[in-house]
Amino acid sequence: MSHHNTGTYFDTSQTIELKVATAISFQVVNPHTKLLFVLNDSEGNEVEWWGATASANHLRRVGITNDLISSGDKITVKGYPSKTTDNLLFVTTVIFENGDYADFNYTAGGIFKSVTY
Repeated sequence: MSHHNTGTYFDTSQTIELKVATAISFQVVNPHTKLLFVLNDSEGNEVEWWGATASANHLRRVGITNDLISSGDKITVKGYPSKTTDNLLFVTTVIFENGDYADFNYTAGGIFKSVTY
C-alpha cells in the first residue's frame, strides 16, 4: 500500500470492532505501521487479519513503539474496514486486556490508561 489518504483504501464512514484477537506481530515501520492478528470466526475457524495504521514517525512521536504489542497479546482492534480487501483494516484503536488502550489517530494518538469505554 503506497502512502495515500486513508479514505482512498478504507471506508472511514464506519468503524468495526474485532474482539478477542491474538496479536501475531506488530511492526512500527514506514510508510504504514503493520499489525497482524488472528481471531476466531463464528464457526471457530482461526482467521488472519492485517491492520495498517499511521507512519512510524507519527507513532514514535506519541510514544508508540515496536514493543507496545507482543505476539500472543489478547487485544480488541477497532478501525476502518478496507474497501477492496477482506480481513484488512486501518487501525484506529487497540484495547488491551487490562483496559489500557493505544490511540493511533493522526491528530492525537498515544497510549492511555483504561477508562470506561
